[in-house]
Amino acid sequence: MLSTIKEVDYIFIFEEDTPIGFLEEIKPDIHVNGSDYGEDCIEGEFVRKNGGKIYIVKLMDNYSSTNILEGR
Repeated sequence: MLSTIKEVDYIFIFEEDTPIGFLEEIKPDIHVNGSDYGEDCIEGEFVRKNGGKIYIVKLMDNYSSTNILEGR
């Protein structure tokens, strides 16, 4: 669904503990995280150091992308 939004350049699913390796390659202007991680997310310092901004989206009750992907 996110890939259909014209303003979204990349959607990256990663197996690592953090997306820092990928972010080092693309150096995003904007990085969006859920409110469960907040602005102090592990990749936040890296994004800001490279001139990017962190945007936080509010989590929705009873909604989980993980559950959707797992068919729950």
